[in-house]
Amino acid sequence: TLPTAPYGTDFNTQNTFTVDESWYLDAKYAKTVAGNTDIVARVYFDDYQYDGRYSYSGNINKDTVHGQSYGSEITASKRFFDDKHRMTAGAEFVDNFKQEQRNEDLDPYNLILNSSETEQKWSYFIQDEYTVTSWLTINGGLCFDHSPNFGSLTNPRLAAILKPRDGSTVKLIYGRALRPPNAYELYYEDGVFTQRPDHLDPERNTSYEA
Repeated sequence: TLPTAPYGTDFNTQNTFTVDESWYLDAKYAKTVAGNTDIVARVYFDDYQYDGRYSYSGNINKDTVHGQSYGSEITASKRFFDDKHRMTAGAEFVDNFKQEQRNEDLDPYNLILNSSETEQKWSYFIQDEYTVTSWLTINGGLCFDHSPNFGSLTNPRLAAILKPRDGSTVKLIYGRALRPPNAYELYYEDGVFTQRPDHLDPERNTSYEA
């Protein structure tokens, strides 16, 4: 229960509350083949539901969400050239096939939002961990993301790990990443506090770390 009157609701009432429920199924298979190649495969299913009731002068606004998705991913990792290089490659697919959002006043009844959307995403990546010397390791990778809603983008990542002496490690890291807007950010509106945007681009991040 939310008695503290969020979003201008009635203060100190049990009629304003939210319920979040989620469950998932996950299966993973891992095996080492040919002596030095590690393969990991995974499939999963997720279900999420949200039910919110908000009291305004005794009138109830009902806010609900139901999301379902499934996905799969596979990675393979192998050492080359006297174990100096460890190459890892992988792919992932996600299908958010149910993204339902609904907002309605119950009495008098008024339907404010009834949104049903889908989204898919593919990702591919490759990484090389190169042990140059006993005190220097170079780690470089590329990740390619594609979504029909937002197009494609390739993100690099590069790191140098130095061990100048026993017990000391220095890391220098550069990376780029993105986060597409989720269904709430893209499609939700309640007519008062939140308006549906005309357009949203993915968030992009460039980081330098030492």
